[in-house]
Amino acid sequence: MVALYTVCYNFVLINGAVKGSPAMAANLTQRLWSTSDIVALIDKAASKPRRPCKNVGVSQSSR
Repeated sequence: MVALYTVCYNFVLINGAVKGSPAMAANLTQRLWSTSDIVALIDKAASKPRRPCKNVGVSQSSR
């Protein structure tokens, strides 16, 4: 939840001190993102197959 808030703060919300988002001030993006852009990134990451963990099923004593 903290990561989602951080992304929204840095890419979606306008900061009055920098007259844009912090990501725009750091030249990471040229436009304000919308929440649908964030959701699209989450959906894209969720659709990628993940590698299985190497330690699955291994007891603590055998590590």
